[in-house]
Amino acid sequence: MKMEYVILYDDDCYKIIDAVSFKDCILQVADFFGDNTELFGKALNGCTTDSDMVRMLNHFSSYEVNAVYELSRKVY
Repeated sequence: MKMEYVILYDDDCYKIIDAVSFKDCILQVADFFGDNTELFGKALNGCTTDSDMVRMLNHFSSYEVNAVYELSRKVY
């Protein structure tokens, strides 16, 4: 089942991602930023927590992810 994530980056920008897992979300964000490289993928495989994955993305990217929200239900 896919989840929707809202990625807030560079203080005033956002991107909505449909992903099957948090790791998939981070990989899609890296694709969107143009920063998904073989080295980034190897580094991401070593991450064990969600916050580690975001910190790794921020390290490899020219953008900075400020927050990630998981949208879990429709209100209206």
